[in-house]
Amino acid sequence: MIMKVCWITQLICEINSIFKIGKTICSGYSRLFRHFADNIDLMTENIFGYANIINTNSDSKKLEKRLDSNHEYNAVKLNNKWYLIDSTWGAGYISRGAFKKNYNPYYFCISPELLINSHFPLNENWQLLEKPLNYKQFLSNLKFDARFFTDGFYKVEPNKVINNCSIGKNKLRIYKNNEKDIELSISIYKLEENPNLTSNYLKIGDKKYSSYFSNDTHLNKTDDYYEYEYELKERGEYYLDCCGKDTPGIAGIYTSYFNMFLNCS
Repeated sequence: MIMKVCWITQLICEINSIFKIGKTICSGYSRLFRHFADNIDLMTENIFGYANIINTNSDSKKLEKRLDSNHEYNAVKLNNKWYLIDSTWGAGYISRGAFKKNYNPYYFCISPELLINSHFPLNENWQLLEKPLNYKQFLSNLKFDARFFTDGFYKVEPNKVINNCSIGKNKLRIYKNNEKDIELSISIYKLEENPNLTSNYLKIGDKKYSSYFSNDTHLNKTDDYYEYEYELKERGEYYLDCCGKDTPGIAGIYTSYFNMFLNCS
């Protein structure tokens, strides 16, 4: 069975097979991009690495896991400068087991400082950063949905998956670089399992966690950032989810920009 799966995977990544089948995975996207680039004499490279996005695992041991490659994307040289491209993530996404076509130019010639939020190449040279991150730094930093950046935000403080907080007031600052009017929503859940919950809960794996309502949540909005002040009244572990939508005041769908775990002692 393993040999069969490997054979199928190899088949759907071959150029001719991709055209015949009309389906592929990241390696196929990457090789297809290089195939077209080669035909117009563009210098390209295939990059192997680890791709990670929104955090969904509260186990801190995740930060110690072995580096492995689960993704392939590209670099292209234009006017003597290298640029990063992920045509897989730029083509669409998987929803309920089915591919949804959704062209996203964000992943074509994306800034290295932004792509490092979700992509870690096995060869650190392909980070294209003056000061490359090590793997533990990469995993410990927040992971962002692409909409976080395309909606005009670029940085969060603190920028850690797991943060130590204190009983009382804590702050979260979200920086923006344009005047786009975004409605943000912060949700906090206490990580105490309750399998009997039927509504307004967070589910991670098979576990359900109740919503935690702070009695003192305040938003300070300036031209440069949004700052949330939230109050934790009990010791324990919490999960914070930050969502946003670009239609303030009217019905719309929120996008989960990022989430983090809070250790309150």
